[in-house]
Formats: sequence, C-alpha cells, structure tokens
Amino acid sequence: LQTASLQYREAAQAWRALRQPAMLADALDGLGVVYLAMGDAARARSQHEESLPLWTSQKNALGQSQALNNLGMAAHRERRFSEARQHFDRALRLSPDDARTQAYVLHNLGHLEADLGRHREAVATLARSLEKSTAIGDQFSAARSLYRMGVSQQRLGLADARPNLE
Repeated sequence: LQTASLQYREAAQAWRALRQPAMLADALDGLGVVYLAMGDAARARSQHEESLPLWTSQKNALGQSQALNNLGMAAHRERRFSEARQHFDRALRLSPDDARTQAYVLHNLGHLEADLGRHREAVATLARSLEKSTAIGDQFSAARSLYRMGVSQQRLGLADARPNLE
C-alpha cells in the first residue's frame, strides 16, 4: 500500500503538471482508495473531495459517481452515516446505465444499512447489488453481496442466511 500511495502521488503530480484534469481525478481517486485501505479515511476523503470537481468539470458522470461512492465509503468509515447515505444516493443517480458502478454503490449502501441495524433494507439493497453483479459476471462483487446479505439474514433469523454465507 505504501508503494501504491507513492505511485499515485507521483502520477497525480505528473497529471497536474500536464494539465490533464480527468487523469488527475483518476489518480486522486486511486490514491483515496489506497488511503482508505490503509485505514486513513480522512486522507481518503480529502483525495475524493479534490477529484469530484475535476470529474464535474469534465462532465464525466461515471467519474463523479465513483468519487461519490468513494466519499460515501470514507464517510461510512468515519461513522458519518447520514453523509455516507447522501453520497451513495447521488452516486446511484449519476450512474443509472453502468451496472458495475451500480452494483458497487448498492453493495456499499447495503453495508451501511446493515451497520445501522436496518437489516431488512440491507437485504433488499444487497439483493439488487447481487442481481447487477451476476448480470455482468462480476463474481467478486456477487460474493461480497451474498456474504453481507447472509449476515443480515442471519441477524433477522432467516433461513436463507446459511446458503448465502456458504
């Protein structure tokens, strides 16, 4: 992760010097994801907050959606749940035709709902994520959604929990 953060910082510096806003936004988002993986949600949020207006200036709705999804994950990690929900909702509105982005955002939204103890809503949201992941053949995303669904189903005492967790 240290190497990745260094490389993303170098890439961001190069794209900034070359005045390439879309490439800079992509590098900043990548750096934010690395910071989140390192457990530094505040630094992650800072990177995504910097990338969002760049995506907006490029009229890149998918880039905006991905930055908002990442901002939602950082806010969730910081236990700023209302803010996380707002970011996820905006991300969904900006990516209606991109099944992969929708699947990831729905997964994160379902995770948030589960953490708030809203397991019925979490199961429904994660089922939507699973449907989109399965439709595009994204087994990693499907597995994550099945697992989270299973955890919420288990908390609700539903019989579907075990097969989903397995």
